[in-house]
Amino acid sequence: MNYRANGKLLLTSEYFVLNGALSLALPTQKGQSLQVTEEPFSQPILKWNAYNRLGRIWIATILLLPTLEVLACKERSRKQVNKLQNILQQAKLLNPKFLSNTQQSLSVTTNLEFPEDWGLGTSSTIIYNVAKWANVDPFVLNKVSFNGSGYDIACANATLPIYYQLSDNKPIVKTAPFNPPFAKNMYFVYLRFKKDTRQGITHYKKHQPNPQIIDQLSDITRSVGRCKRLETFEELLTEHENIISAELQLKTARSLHFADYPFGIIKSLGAWGGDFVLATSSESETVTKAYFASKGFTTIVKYEDMVYFD
Repeated sequence: MNYRANGKLLLTSEYFVLNGALSLALPTQKGQSLQVTEEPFSQPILKWNAYNRLGRIWIATILLLPTLEVLACKERSRKQVNKLQNILQQAKLLNPKFLSNTQQSLSVTTNLEFPEDWGLGTSSTIIYNVAKWANVDPFVLNKVSFNGSGYDIACANATLPIYYQLSDNKPIVKTAPFNPPFAKNMYFVYLRFKKDTRQGITHYKKHQPNPQIIDQLSDITRSVGRCKRLETFEELLTEHENIISAELQLKTARSLHFADYPFGIIKSLGAWGGDFVLATSSESETVTKAYFASKGFTTIVKYEDMVYFD
């Protein structure tokens, strides 16, 4: 059995998507695959090996079936194994037949296509793939095991940008018309460390969102989704960035790292303070990358190389 999920980036309505704001989400070309095979082990176990994009094991564990008790695990990956164990346990609760055959031993191999510290969805791609394997709703599995908005789950099987919204806590997913003719002017710049999404959500949930902000961000999202001019796109995202910054009292990535950026705009993505930012640029790729390299940021990915689009 083979499964695969795309990674994700959230372009608009970060945080506020949890309270019903319409968001524009981008599925990434790279994701994570999961392969399940039966193995003739002497006892019913689940052997799990997760490989990073360089082909090296970064998570390895052996779980006893059907209890999912951890039999073997390297201490450095204990946190990830505990998270994996929880996902599998929640999947079993949703489908008691999942991993219930005590006469069967299984080997699972996962292959990550992007660096694990990029924040493109190491957890969401596993949740989606496990849900498909367990024959359960991936949005429900995500809710009980992670309690995020679910936009990353929606991106997992999307091959075009999507509008994502929660209505009465139920996900609404539609293909967005976002197909920017200015894609060659867009870059994703990695800020050198992975942001803990859970921490970002916890911080946000201490804040009571203003319904007017939800409407404002939704309107901006619709306009961004239809945008065909780079200048308009930059104006919309600057307005969006200022709204989030003022409402949550968070400093923008531009003010923190790129105050003198002269070629376009800088837009935070997902949980502020880590992972990637979006940069637009009126200059050549060489000049643009040279600016970010001078600031110590050397991982710059072109929009066309990161995101699915027509």
